[in-house]
Order: sequence, then C-alpha cells, then structure tokens
Amino acid sequence: MSESGSNRPRRAAASEPQDLREPNAADDTPAPGVSPARRGAPAEVGSPATPDEPPLDGHEAVDAEDSPPIFRSSPVNPFARPGSASAGVPVSEPVLPPRDFEDLDAPTEGRRISGLTPAAFGDPAPAPRRSAVSSITPPEDEMIPAPAALTGGGDGPDGTHTPGGPGGSGGTGGNGGSGSWFEHHRRTILIWVVGAIVAALVIVLGAYLITRTTTGTESPTPTVPTQSPSPSESSSPVPDASVENLMTVADAELVVADASWVEIDTAEDRAEAVANAACLSSERDDVNPTQTFQRTLGTSDDDMLAAMHQVDVYANVEAATQVQAQRVASLAACDEVPARIIGSLAVHGLADEAQQLTIAYENDPTQFHTVLLLRNGRALTIVDVTRDGSPVPAQQVSAGVERSIAEMCERTDGACPSTASFGETVPPPSPPEGWLITADLPRITPGTGAWTASEPGELTSQGMNCENLPLATEPGPTARLQRTYLLTQDAAAPAGFGMDEMVFEFETPEAAGAFVTKLGNNIATCKDRVLTATVTELPGISGVGADNAALSARSFLVQQATSDDTSVLYQLSVVVTGQKVAYLLTTVTEDFRFSDEQFAGVVRRVGERLTQG
Repeated sequence: MSESGSNRPRRAAASEPQDLREPNAADDTPAPGVSPARRGAPAEVGSPATPDEPPLDGHEAVDAEDSPPIFRSSPVNPFARPGSASAGVPVSEPVLPPRDFEDLDAPTEGRRISGLTPAAFGDPAPAPRRSAVSSITPPEDEMIPAPAALTGGGDGPDGTHTPGGPGGSGGTGGNGGSGSWFEHHRRTILIWVVGAIVAALVIVLGAYLITRTTTGTESPTPTVPTQSPSPSESSSPVPDASVENLMTVADAELVVADASWVEIDTAEDRAEAVANAACLSSERDDVNPTQTFQRTLGTSDDDMLAAMHQVDVYANVEAATQVQAQRVASLAACDEVPARIIGSLAVHGLADEAQQLTIAYENDPTQFHTVLLLRNGRALTIVDVTRDGSPVPAQQVSAGVERSIAEMCERTDGACPSTASFGETVPPPSPPEGWLITADLPRITPGTGAWTASEPGELTSQGMNCENLPLATEPGPTARLQRTYLLTQDAAAPAGFGMDEMVFEFETPEAAGAFVTKLGNNIATCKDRVLTATVTELPGISGVGADNAALSARSFLVQQATSDDTSVLYQLSVVVTGQKVAYLLTTVTEDFRFSDEQFAGVVRRVGERLTQG
C-alpha cells in the first residue's frame, strides 16, 4: 500500500512483539498537558518525575523547532512532545503519517514505532512499557498518526484493519492529553487579532475618504485641470506688485521726453523707502502695507528734473481706502514750510480714486512738485515729479505711471486705466473748511518766511476807514467771524505784517450780494470822502468753486497818507459766493507786498475756500 494518502492503515505498535521493538527507539508516551515544556532545557538526570514535567531519562529535551510544522484543528494530538509545535494544536486536515521504516542497519539512527494506548484516551487499561532511549542515540522525529476521527480505525496485531470508535483501542477517537489554554485557542485568537487589524484599517481608510469628500480637497475630475481662481479668491502665484511695476527710464521719458533720465535708487520694502513726496514727509499711515516698492529717478539737467514713484499694496480695499483718505488729507493741508498750493486737477479714467495737486516750494529758485495720489483697488500709488522754474503738467505725469497701473489693476482688484481726462478743480478742503489755510499764502521774500494762522473767532477789526460801515455791527449778516494770518521768520517783513480774513453769512444770496455791492462801492469812492486816500481798483476776478458754485471778487490797492512823508498801503478784496461774503484786508508796504499776480491768486483761493465751507 502506498505511503501517502489518508487511508493508509496504521500499525498498532502497542501489540508488536517485544523482540521486534527497536531497543533504541525514543519513548513517545504523551506528557500531561498541564503546562508547555521548556524548550531546549536539559533535564536533570535521576530527578523524580513531577506532575508538571516528567523526566526524560537523563537526555536533553528535543527542541520543538526540530519537528515539522503540522496544521491542526481538533482534537489535541496525543503524540506531540511536551513543548513541541504540535502540542495541543488542532488538526485542520488529515496528516500524512511519517515513514514506517527507517534504515534498520544504521547504527546511529533507531526506528521508532509509537503505539496508541487506551490510557491515552482515558481508558483504564494499563499503559505500555517504555523503551529506554540510548544515551548515544539522538531522538527521532515523532511519528504522529492521524486522528481516528478522520481515519476511522487502526491496524490490529495481525495487520488487519479494525474499525475504531471513540475511545476504542483501535482508533484515536477519544480526547488525548490537553495542552495550555493558549495552545487550544491560538488559531482563534490569531483570527480575531487579524480581523481586528483589518477592521481598524477599513475604518481608518473609510474615515479618511469621507473627510476628503466632505472637505472637497479632492477634485471630482482630477484628470481635468480646473480654472485658476482670481487673486481676490485665493493667493496668486504672481505677486500683487513688484519692482517691475515701478517707473522705468522709458516711462520717465513719457513724462519729459528730452531729459537725461537715470535710475537713482530702488527700495523693495517699507524700511528702505525713505524718499517722500511733497507735503507727505511727516505722513505716517495707520495701516501697514503688505508690499512697498519705491524708485527715484533723476537727470543731470539744469532744471533739476527728478521723479519719485512709490507703490503700496494693502490686505484689502478697505485698508487701502483708509490710507488713501489719510494721504489726501495730509496733501490738502500741506503744512510744510515753504510749500504753497498752486492748483489742482481732477483726474478721470486712470484709477478708482485720484487726487492731483501742484505745489511750489518757494525757495530760491522755486521748486515745483506735481503730485499724483492714486488708488486702484488694494494698491496705492504716489508719484511726485519735481522741476525748478515751472511745474511738469499732470497729464504728462500720469502717462509715466499708466503702464504700472495697467499691470497691477486686476491683481489688486482695482479699475484698469482707460482714456484719462483732466480738468481744473478746487484743491481738496482742509480744516477749518471755508477758510484760507497757510499753504494758500505765498512768501514775500523767496526762500524765507512762514505763515501762521489763528482759529476763526469773533470779528474785531475796525477796517481801514474806507469801508464807511462798522464791520463788527453792520446789520444784515446772520454770522460774522475773523481769522488773522501773520508772516514770521522773515527779517524783511514789517512788524506785525499780516492779513485779516472776515467772513459774513446772510440768509439769502441776494442779501449777500447787496452787502458786497455796498462795501465795494464804499471802498471805490473812499477818495471822495477821505482826501488823503488813493484808491486803485484791480482787475475783477470770477470763477467756479466747489460743486461748480460761482464766485466773484473786487480787489483794490488803497494808500492813505498819515503825514506829509508817510503813508499806509493796503491790499484788499471783497469776495462773494452764494450766501457768503469774505473781506480780505492786508497791510503792506511799497517794498514788502504781494505781487499783483500773487494777490490775485490769494483772492481766487478765498472764493474757492468759501464754497467748501
């Protein structure tokens, strides 16, 4: 019969004659299954057997790793050595028995035939004799028969096959010696552990996929490129601004074409941006920009032509709008000595907000600054082009920054430039609104002098005796106030040199017009009442103030003799707009006075300021 196969008959080694047993065969009597045997530990020779660990007749225990692995389900294998891999491990499928015969002639290898005893299954029959193991014969591999529950029986002494039942002498149907609890349930525990790990992985993976789905971090169509968001929605790889957006030599040539432009300095952060535009040298913004770039350009020309361009980007439009308002207010006040506001242009089609102002630094020579403040969304632009002798037109200055604005407008959420247009306008108001400010008044001596002003208060002036009416008490006005301006820091100025501005308010424009007519006519006919007076009426002034309000003025130069060789000279004007009238009276001398052009500019500014009050 073949050696392989599950139906191979098993030999009952217990009934084999004594003289046929191998004298050197190892004893395969099963050990009690109380606890696992110690692996590889030598037994003490001659020590008494204990219920937990029987002696091995003075020989070393055979390591469980020497036995071939056997996969089992149940019942417990009664042939396993204590501590072997097969002790207490259930059989999962029929096990092929080891070879029945070894080489009988080999002197060092003994043949071992294990027998089944009824005692192994709980039968009261006596246990078989144990063969002594030779001290020089190494233990053989165990021959572990398949359970009778699978084979169905055993071989009798005569070689015939005897069906075996549970607990019978011819089979292995009964339960053998029991191993540890862990050995009994090791496979079940392993299955549960592996199952728990798999379940945990599934849960973690599921949670990850759900999170990715709900947060929308994974694109539903990853193979299709999505459209890049606008700069207002997310961070753009292209910065809002850079040094590339600053004015270049080519841009400066659009401002003044025939100049020898060169780049002087470029700053890439706020700390390095040390240049200041006119009237903004003391400006300190309440909100810090996220980006700041500044460049200055100059020429070697005699007129000292130069330009400064600065770009500031803010976190949002609200912050940029706030800073723009602060800068316009500082520019409107322009309280830097020796600055004087020359004029202003309204700029359209270039930015969301634009403020232009032309300023004269009345030194010797006079230095003119054409300043342009722009806001395009979150970006603010300052341009100041300066030249001695005459100002650079604002239209040319705007041409030098148009490229810069066009490059940044979309990235900074601002309006992009179109066809720019310009028109004369009133300078922006500055407190106290409705009155002249010190930056409206020119120096008399180039390069020296500073104007100061009091706050508007009670009208106390008595005039210069040509008015022919009490200014402080004349009926008609509903309100009357006075503000006094004094020129200091000029050694050539007469003591107490200054100017009084008196403002009268009426209920109606008609009442204001009647007052202007009376006061102007009284001054014009002063020489008829005062023999020592000389009156010269200057050209009249008319114009438009804020909100297109019409204004008009009559100006005079009046000289009154105080002795045979002394006199007092006055420059004065009466201005009307709507329901308001201003009377401007300045005491001057022949050697220290405003030029006619300067005084005409002051009178016009008086009317413009009245329209803002």
